[in-house]
Amino acid sequence: GRKNPVDADDVVRGLAAIEDNPRAVGQTYNFSGGEVLTIREMARLLLRQLGMRKPILTVPVVVCRAVAIVMDKVMDNPPLTRYGISRIVADADLDNGPARRDLGYSPIGFREGIAKYYPR
Repeated sequence: GRKNPVDADDVVRGLAAIEDNPRAVGQTYNFSGGEVLTIREMARLLLRQLGMRKPILTVPVVVCRAVAIVMDKVMDNPPLTRYGISRIVADADLDNGPARRDLGYSPIGFREGIAKYYPR
């Protein structure tokens, strides 16, 4: 699925912009990030930022679900669950256009975020 990760500082700035803002009265805003990517793209970018070379393997979702079912039956706290898989494959790229328009919300993108938290 497509993801739009957001930096915590951007969420705080977005929430702060709501206070005393007449345009925000009665509105609901999505404080998503500034760049939509797939998990595979995020993994590649993070590995590159960390200077690591690792293969990224693709495992079919049906195989992951089968493994999750087995893990659920034999483990108390399985590392892979059907719910976890559903969150990975689901899109999470909510539109932050209204927050940008009404609040001046301007989130950083994933690339800028990983450079911020994992400087070279």
